[in-house]
Amino acid sequence: MTSTEKIKEAAAKQGHTFASLERELGFAQGSIRKWDNSIPSADKLAKVAELLSVSIDWLITDEGESPIITPLFDIQALIERLYELMKNRNITSYRMLSDLSLNQSLLYNWKNGSMPSVINLLKIAEYFQISLDWLLTGEGEQAKHTKPTPPSDPTEELILEEYRAADKQKRKAILQAALSDNKEVNAPTPPAEPAPPESISKEDNNNEQ
Repeated sequence: MTSTEKIKEAAAKQGHTFASLERELGFAQGSIRKWDNSIPSADKLAKVAELLSVSIDWLITDEGESPIITPLFDIQALIERLYELMKNRNITSYRMLSDLSLNQSLLYNWKNGSMPSVINLLKIAEYFQISLDWLLTGEGEQAKHTKPTPPSDPTEELILEEYRAADKQKRKAILQAALSDNKEVNAPTPPAEPAPPESISKEDNNNEQ
């Protein structure tokens, strides 16, 4: 289901329509229907989730549990959670924003009242593999609900750790080495050379005569 279909479903259970939601939340008429083609701001999305008592993760992704209450978020508290998360993961804001190709002034703008876009919040949540609900509100589990994956071998884990800890130049070198190894592994095996014809001894030749 799309986000607007989920909103419609959750709203119907509480006797709401899009029009009544928009009136109660002070949104422009017809604005919710446009969310399938445009991304709403995080504060508007949080207001809808709060009113309908549903999870933001459930509203905008295919992840998360069935609808649960999500309180409105505080932008300053969100920033504090994000900085604490970066500190715990030993990642600077410069590195995070660079890795995500986001403007370096993004967090500064948030501190000064600019409202985060849902797209940027989703990128950050995916980057740290955390729940969007937790990032926005601090409620619920921090870890993102994902499907279990088969365990990888120790060598693969070691390479991933090295890659994550590396700067851009070293990451490039790791990727080039991996691609080079992959080409060697997948290179076609050259055809075997034909065996030389068996030599005929002089004795055999005389016998034939």
